Amino acid sequence: MKKYIYKIRPTADGSDTVALFNADETFHSKFGALTESQYIFINCGFKEAQKRNADHMTILEVGFGTGLNALLTLKYAQENNLNVLYYALEPYPLPASIYSQLNYPEVTGMSNEIFNKLHQTPSNILFKISDAFTLKQHRESVQSVVLKE
Repeated sequence: MKKYIYKIRPTADGSDTVALFNADETFHSKFGALTESQYIFINCGFKEAQKRNADHMTILEVGFGTGLNALLTLKYAQENNLNVLYYALEPYPLPASIYSQLNYPEVTGMSNEIFNKLHQTPSNILFKISDAFTLKQHRESVQSVVLKE
């Protein structure tokens, strides 16, 4: 398993992102992690796809990362009475010492308990996070999944 050194950085909208230590690479935009995920993942992606699937959605996220996209999807599903089956591929999950410092529960209005559940789901098992949201995480890369075929 690769070892990374992470650092939490605030972004312009007040939400946090994770940066690779000694690198100019962040998981989210420095202009706003929450703003970016809300606009790109939810507004332009999820809501557009929902127009074709009114009451249920299946999502594949390549790179679970900070869990912000999953948290926003879960929130939207609960608020809009949708059922979401969410698959995520993440070969290098963030350690609890990092994701537990992110301010995503605070900036989204979701609980720490729910956010932690997203990160703590067992690998390769369908895990019901809420009535509206089921998560299955695979601790592997998209390349390894495709090469299994």
